Amino acid sequence: MRKGYPARFKKVMHGNEAVAWGTVLSRPKVFSVYPITPQTTIPEKLAEFVAKGYLKAESIHTESEASAAASVMGALRAGARSFTATSSQGLWLMAEQIYDTGIRRLPLVMANVNRTMGPPWNILLSHEDSLVLRDIPWVQFYVATAQEALDSIIIAYRTAETLMIPVMVCLDGFYSSHASEMVEVPAQRLVDRFLPKYRPTPEQKIDFKNPHIFEPSIRDECTTEFRYKLMKVIQDSGKTIDKVQEEFEKSFGRKYEQIEKYNLEKAKMAVITLGSHAGTAKEVLKNQDEVGLIRIRTFRPFPKVEIREALKGIEKIAVLERDMQGIIASEIKTALYEAEIKIPVWSFIAGFGGRDITKKTLKNVIEAFKTESSVSEKPVWIDLKKNLVEGEVPLPVLRKKPEIIISKKSFLRGINGEELMTPGEKACQGCGATLALRHILKVLGRKTAMTLPACCFSVINGPFPNCSIRVPLLNVCFEEAAAEASGIKVGLTALGSKKANVLGFAGDGGTYDIGLQALSGAAERNNDIIFVCYDNEAYMNTGIQRSSATPFGAWSTTTPVLKKEFKKDIMAIMAAHRIPYAATASIAFIEDLAQKIKKAKKIQGTKFILVYSPCPTGWRFSPEFSIEVARQAVLTRAFSLYEIENGRKYTINLEPEFRPIEKYLKLQGRFSNLSPEQIREIQKFVDSEWDYLKKLSRI
Repeated sequence: MRKGYPARFKKVMHGNEAVAWGTVLSRPKVFSVYPITPQTTIPEKLAEFVAKGYLKAESIHTESEASAAASVMGALRAGARSFTATSSQGLWLMAEQIYDTGIRRLPLVMANVNRTMGPPWNILLSHEDSLVLRDIPWVQFYVATAQEALDSIIIAYRTAETLMIPVMVCLDGFYSSHASEMVEVPAQRLVDRFLPKYRPTPEQKIDFKNPHIFEPSIRDECTTEFRYKLMKVIQDSGKTIDKVQEEFEKSFGRKYEQIEKYNLEKAKMAVITLGSHAGTAKEVLKNQDEVGLIRIRTFRPFPKVEIREALKGIEKIAVLERDMQGIIASEIKTALYEAEIKIPVWSFIAGFGGRDITKKTLKNVIEAFKTESSVSEKPVWIDLKKNLVEGEVPLPVLRKKPEIIISKKSFLRGINGEELMTPGEKACQGCGATLALRHILKVLGRKTAMTLPACCFSVINGPFPNCSIRVPLLNVCFEEAAAEASGIKVGLTALGSKKANVLGFAGDGGTYDIGLQALSGAAERNNDIIFVCYDNEAYMNTGIQRSSATPFGAWSTTTPVLKKEFKKDIMAIMAAHRIPYAATASIAFIEDLAQKIKKAKKIQGTKFILVYSPCPTGWRFSPEFSIEVARQAVLTRAFSLYEIENGRKYTINLEPEFRPIEKYLKLQGRFSNLSPEQIREIQKFVDSEWDYLKKLSRI
């Protein structure tokens, strides 16, 4: 029995927590972490379980989903059972790695919380992210409940390690991932009996006594045969999946099959679907003998034989799917065609982008294909809003130009410029980023184009069709803000518009971590852009997860005790690129920020400005103290104000007298777990960094 929890218990939990419990019970040695909604609570729970001693595993805090996948591939080659999780854009960013995982036959288990692909950005449900990757050499399970999510992780490990093929467990974003229900957590001893320790053969892992070359370059001598043998394993894997699920039922009493059948005994028509809305379908069909349901649980390998067997006596099929290509219907048609079975198949697309599939929706689908005699060649879209389909899609609505009343005594009177950020944005109270961007745009002016990657400001700016920014704004992928900004500037220059400003505005994830490669590339090319990082020292948009900007000793949802590493020195990294101008700024010293933006505006080349932007929600302090927290960071030298020109010339803008760091730390709840010894360690680090900065400024 593990430390802290009973041998077997029941608990109300959401689907993501159930995935985490299934992972804990499977005893992985390594898991990788990168936050993306709505997957994020899985790594948060795993971090909590490690802190509580439920899980003895090493976590890898990566800078992108691609690295999250690559790191567990390495761990598996070392011989360690591994786990990761992702969603939507993250799944596609790691597409190269997960295809590689299948080709390498690494038994990775990954949870994918299904979400709509952007653009336009939508954090709600559709199945397109994983369905479009249906041809990768992975097994794919689609679950409908939290209990099934927990059980499927355990089944996935047994399947993956039997076949030496990776397994993806998919659950519906928010409908399954965040909906709570009663879940039984089985005893660890039963799981250990069902899922023995991972023991890869010497040929499958690194062996220093008998070294192997993995995945070497090959020509045409054996590539075809290599792929043939791999696909044969995938195509025949259904038998293994059935056997594993039968043994799971014997051990735990819960039955899972490749397809779930409901109400088919007397049915002449069948609804086929996958995912959580099967529960709604059952409610609609429970009193309709003429219509039954098939829920596909194993999408890869596609259960052709099982579906054909279940469809005996069926005269019509309606496929209800959450993707825009009609992928499931295509699979059904192929399965029937191969067996020369002629049953008309209708494809109905509904619930796209998180729109609810209600009982009314399902009744409409059933009535439609009950009465229709001819099959539509194209998918039929359900619940379309006619005013948007028949009319023009509305453009984002810019709010009216704000009237900002400034008193005669206000220190902000000296910051001239048009207000290009309107009231009514969606920021939390006390948000430092909004204050920073407001004044940055005032200085840059209307002739500014802006790139904005996934971050808090993607939400703050307002959901469609509203927009709080009154300059051209491109919402771009998480990793590419600097690259797209570079392209805008080059394109404008090519068209003769040389005086326009191009601003990349990103949080610390889009700067320190996933966005660093693109930022480094722009800096190396010295593209004429201004890149501003509003530094709130964690992934705040997805729920306060650790980033490489998170300081030593800080609490976050993925470092529930405290972060053990010191903050990445992004200014030193940018200085190493020898860009013409880099500077730090703070929302507590707005005039200083404005002057640095003015200076950057006049300089040709890449300009980087790091703005200290406290987050009351993530840093655990009351919103009215945002400015005071930012001020104390500067006065205690936790965050210094300085400039770097051409990577060499350092100028300190403010040299405060010594103040103990404790005054700054005690303003924030995120540092409440610090011991006196750790506070002294932070003070020593701050003093050392200040002394080093002073030396650089004297060179």
